[in-house]
Amino acid sequence: MKVWKRNGVQQYRYTVPCPPEECDKCRAGKPHRKHSKRVQRSAAASGKKTKGEVESLALHEKEDAEARANGTYIPTLNEARRDWLQVNASEVGIRHWSNVEKWDPHGLGDFKVDRLSTEVVQLARGKHRDGPGRIGEKRADETVSGWMRILNLLVGFCIKRGNILKKPYDIAIPKAQKKPKRILPLAKVGTWLAAVDAHTHNPQVGTAARLMVGLGLRESEVLGARWEFVDWEAHTYTPGRIEDGQFVTKGGEADALDMPGYLYDHLLALRGPDPRLGLILPWKKLDDDGNEYEVPHPPTFTRAAMRGANKDAGTPGITAHRVRGTWITQHARAGLPPPELQAMARHADLKTTMGYYETSSELRKKAQDDLASKMGLA
Repeated sequence: MKVWKRNGVQQYRYTVPCPPEECDKCRAGKPHRKHSKRVQRSAAASGKKTKGEVESLALHEKEDAEARANGTYIPTLNEARRDWLQVNASEVGIRHWSNVEKWDPHGLGDFKVDRLSTEVVQLARGKHRDGPGRIGEKRADETVSGWMRILNLLVGFCIKRGNILKKPYDIAIPKAQKKPKRILPLAKVGTWLAAVDAHTHNPQVGTAARLMVGLGLRESEVLGARWEFVDWEAHTYTPGRIEDGQFVTKGGEADALDMPGYLYDHLLALRGPDPRLGLILPWKKLDDDGNEYEVPHPPTFTRAAMRGANKDAGTPGITAHRVRGTWITQHARAGLPPPELQAMARHADLKTTMGYYETSSELRKKAQDDLASKMGLA
């Protein structure tokens, strides 16, 4: 490797091996002893001026070129995110995928993942923390932790692919103070559903809310719900999606969920006398030729109606995700064994299921009173 000045501008040169398939001599059938090529560049565009800075730049370029030639190229953080988005386009929920797509690396995007040192990650995390919060203040600790979790996700993806052996930084995510999650009270479910109906002109929004309440479906599963997944004789629904003409599920399982009577009757009335195929909640659009086709609604489909219903029914904070949390919590409170609840929630890990569960002071008080009664002390 050599660095020198020409007309006041730093120049650098290095030699790297090249794969035989990329070698002009090999493709031309000419014998030679080495597969190598010489790279010579100017440092003007990089903004590097001192000899030390240019030597560091040349060394990094040389290492990257050698890694490419050896098939061990290490991607930048932006390249890792691009690959993750491609690989997981149909493997994760649309909200999670979108969060990764919109994630701001705060200057780390062009860093090779093996060069994400503790110092540079702390600086980027500080930039994210200092960003505008809801009222122009610093971002909340939970938001900053979420930023770090996405960074860890992308670096872990590179470790899994063999790009690097371990995380190049050592930053622990502090445990956030747990806050009570909103639960839709059982006594208000009917009132809340009626309020959802009242806050929209599209009856499909009410159907979406009932699918969430009755089956605990994820928002993406509701928006992609299909008539083919309903077993009218068994009164069951199997959550999934159609991909390349085949039925697939998020975790690979195909567990049918028993539909409560009110949901079965609602869907039966919506279907009518003739069996249907396709989306239960179709968003009808026109192509360039004027032909009608159906696509799922966007994730914001039920948001406005739920906000209005929360205000009318006195149930603040209830979202599509918290309806699923309510469904899991209420089944647990009803005494459904954890393994059965895990299967119904379609979680690979029971810890994920129990993470949705919200404790109840009323249940704890009742348990205390029952125990005191059995002891003869009440």
